[in-house]
Amino acid sequence: MTNSVKYILTVLFFVAFGSQTNAQKSIESSGYSENKNMSASWIISMSGGTSVFFGDVKQNPFLPVTTNRSELRYVVDIGLERRFSASLAARLQAAYSHVVGTSRINDIHFQSFVYEANAAVLFYPINLFSGYDTKLFADFYIVLGGGMASYNAKLYQLSSGNELASSGHGTGNGIGGTQADAFLLGGIGVDIPISPNISIRFETANRALATDNFDLRIGGFKYDIYNYTTLGLKYSFAKRPGNMRKLPEVPKTHIPEKETDTVKKVTDDSWLLLNKVIKTDPAETEVIEKEVVVDATVTVKETEAKTVTDTSPVSAIKDVEYRVQILANGRRAADIAALAKRFRMNAAEIKQDMYNGMFIYTVGSFATYNEAARSRNSIREENGVSDAFVVYFENGQRQAAFPKTRH
Repeated sequence: MTNSVKYILTVLFFVAFGSQTNAQKSIESSGYSENKNMSASWIISMSGGTSVFFGDVKQNPFLPVTTNRSELRYVVDIGLERRFSASLAARLQAAYSHVVGTSRINDIHFQSFVYEANAAVLFYPINLFSGYDTKLFADFYIVLGGGMASYNAKLYQLSSGNELASSGHGTGNGIGGTQADAFLLGGIGVDIPISPNISIRFETANRALATDNFDLRIGGFKYDIYNYTTLGLKYSFAKRPGNMRKLPEVPKTHIPEKETDTVKKVTDDSWLLLNKVIKTDPAETEVIEKEVVVDATVTVKETEAKTVTDTSPVSAIKDVEYRVQILANGRRAADIAALAKRFRMNAAEIKQDMYNGMFIYTVGSFATYNEAARSRNSIREENGVSDAFVVYFENGQRQAAFPKTRH
């Protein structure tokens, strides 16, 4: 089993640290967020709790003895974690514990001081299907991994306290003469956010050692198992939003008017007609008013569209703009008020649209790409939206690509 454990540890390491992905694709021509809208970040965690042994030197198969050499002992640990996406994280962890087993029937008692290092992958199964929701009370995960345990153990006669056997203590195969064995790790946990960067973490996980001699007694199940149940804090180094700021106002694009003897001032209604014609024909359209006699007493004005070859500025005007996309969600609409609070923005500045069957959220309205890019950089720095990017709209619709010539 030792070779199997080494192989699994190697695979876990390369999977965890060799396949990093961005939190939201920053390809400015695409609005799809592969990682469910959570930015990648580094996390540090610290916790403490109880250790419980499950092996041959044990009074009850599952319940710990709490009197006369209690089996409930302590563990402390520290971890460095990389959150790749809403559904995947990897963690390196170091722990120190005191593990004890008691069997009053056999009049024996053992205790071991364990130094442990492990690597694990954390799966968040709920987020795998729905994406990360900032309104969730808790974030549940499954932890799977493996590591090495170095320990010094002794077996005693319970009634007299006489030492019966020992391992490690300068005679083992590990560092400093400790006894070293590999183990596999599996368990569950939950993170409960209490602030944008800090969460309470509760975790319970079993370690299955590649030996039956951890408690210095061989018999029964061939692998000794012990459990850590811990409660602690984790801190995320993800860049958080700063103070709320108002997005810069962009002056409206001036539409020049062309007035001649035959071309009249464009009205609101005729502008709709002008836009419609421009969509299908790049040639300019003049709007000409002419009088039509209906009867002898009534004269009305009729508007007709006439295509001409002149290329004055008004013919090139479309309802185009650049915006900065801050979020995409494929299953359901986000709470804009909560989104504004998360990124420290004004809710009135956040626009919701549909694109490729997804809800997308954008801010700003800019006449040129460079203006939008400056706002994007500011939002990344000041509002903590590290994967914000520029998108292009025509007539209120998100486009798949930028125009050939960016304004």
